[in-house]
Amino acid sequence: MFNHFGMSIFSYLSVGFDLLGNVPYLYQVAKGTVRTHPFTWLIWTILTFIMAVVQVNEGAGGGSWLLINTTIFNTLITIFSFRQGFKEIDKMDYLVLFICLACFPLYLYFKLPLLTAIVITFIDSASFIPMIRRCFKDPQGESATFQWMMVAAYCCSLLAMANYSLAICLFPAAMIVMHTITGIIILVVKKKCRV
Repeated sequence: MFNHFGMSIFSYLSVGFDLLGNVPYLYQVAKGTVRTHPFTWLIWTILTFIMAVVQVNEGAGGGSWLLINTTIFNTLITIFSFRQGFKEIDKMDYLVLFICLACFPLYLYFKLPLLTAIVITFIDSASFIPMIRRCFKDPQGESATFQWMMVAAYCCSLLAMANYSLAICLFPAAMIVMHTITGIIILVVKKKCRV
């Protein structure tokens, strides 16, 4: 789609938007001003790691930089969110975590990149549910700015792909949709709380 130079620019932009979203978000979580759902972040950490491995192995090139960077930040955010306590964790959260862990052998042992991408995309999308549920209970606990930075980062990541296949592109495309929906919900709920 783009020449190598164009793909490189989008690779750097994807990481730049990720840093713009994650650095302040990590700081807010560490300070306790953002109180996020720990299981959501644990699941995202595991899933982004697996998808980063899939993208690298399937030839995504610079398009995989975002997930590599995101895995690092997700790990840090997970650690700080667990330090805030284990509140609002139910049986569904444990079930999603168990299914998430089952993705490791799906790709690492069976080498099924498309099936792995489909399962991970479904689980990752479903893992937004606890965070969205929490937004309605604690609208100040999440950041809409973070969601918009992730939308921009995933758009750039798609444009930076060295190779296009459903196994590589399904996850980032779904993340654009999920972060957009979550960002809109956060803004709407916060606006209703101010009225």
